[in-house]
Amino acid sequence: MVDVDSDKWTQYATAQRWPLSWVYAREGRKLAEWEAQVAQDFDATLLVSHDEAALLQQHVPQARHKIGAFENGVDADYFSPDREYANPYPAGRQGVVFTGAMDYWPNIDAVTWFAERIFPAVREQCGRAVQHCRQPPERCRAGTGRQPGVVVTGAVPDVRPYLAHSACAVAPLRIARGVQNKVLEAMAMARQLS
Repeated sequence: MVDVDSDKWTQYATAQRWPLSWVYAREGRKLAEWEAQVAQDFDATLLVSHDEAALLQQHVPQARHKIGAFENGVDADYFSPDREYANPYPAGRQGVVFTGAMDYWPNIDAVTWFAERIFPAVREQCGRAVQHCRQPPERCRAGTGRQPGVVVTGAVPDVRPYLAHSACAVAPLRIARGVQNKVLEAMAMARQLS
C-alpha cells in the first residue's frame, strides 16, 4: 500500500475550507473502508515504514497479523556526495533546496509555507541565501516565485547538483505520509536537513 492514504486525506480535510474539507473527509472515509477490506482480503499488506504499518494495524486490528513494513531507501551510489557536480547556483549564493515533486499538494503547501513564513528570516540572517524548488504548477510558480530569493526552477534533469551545492535541504512538510525520499536523498548527499 505504500502508506495509509486515508489518513492523508483526513488531514487534508482539516487543512481546507468547505466544500473541499467535506470532499477530502469523504475520500478519507472511503479510502479507510477500502484499506480495511484489502488488508483483510489479502494474505499480506506491506507499507513503507513501521509507523505506517502500525497505523494500519490500529485501523484494522483484525488483520494486524498480516500487516508489515518493507522500508524503502535510495541508491547511495547514485546519490553520492563524493561525485563532482556543476554548481547550479549563482556565484556567491548559498542554496536552500526543496526537491519534492510540485504536483503534490503537501509539497506545494510545504514550499509555500516555508517561503512565506520561514525563508524571510533566513534571508534576514543570511542575505545570500537563495531557495530553489522544482516542478511547480502554475499556482506555486505565481505565489512562491515572487518571494525575494526564491527561485522556482521547473523540472530539472538531475537534482543531485542542487543538493550537492546547497547549504541545506528543507522538508517542511506539515502533512506527510510514508517515507520521504527527498529526505533520504538529501541525507545520502550528506546535506543538512531543516
